Amino acid sequence: MRGIDIDEDEANNENIPDDLNSLAYSAYRIPDLKRRKIFSLIIFIIILLSIILNYLFIWLDFRFSLLILSTITIYLYFVKSKMNITQSEVIQNIGPHIDHSLGYYSTALTFTGLLLKPVWTVIVYDHNNPPQQRSIVEIDANTGQLINDVYAENL
Repeated sequence: MRGIDIDEDEANNENIPDDLNSLAYSAYRIPDLKRRKIFSLIIFIIILLSIILNYLFIWLDFRFSLLILSTITIYLYFVKSKMNITQSEVIQNIGPHIDHSLGYYSTALTFTGLLLKPVWTVIVYDHNNPPQQRSIVEIDANTGQLINDVYAENL
């Protein structure tokens, strides 16, 4: 396994650390999703300022801006901003959903739907070397419930 090949000049220009190891990994930590609520609050404050400016300066017209900003604010406020299931909990809970042993696996956090609901997608291989079976499991990151039927195949 060679990792990622990056041209040395490009690496220096982009300030990529010398000890960057593409093979290193750790549990995925999603940034605090409550920060999304802060954006809706900031836009709400901008809306209030726009309304005040609209009344103070008659020659300014913020009606279309207010419509757009209001829509964005409502959307940001209702975006799913919770994740209760960690990566290690997902791995511990997928056992009952697969029909083979748990050997190698890969997890990814994705967001689905208009409200960006967080979903853990786990690809699980059996313990054989080379693996003989593979399954793909999708788990709701809020409830820990199975989202779709498990996709399983023999390799």
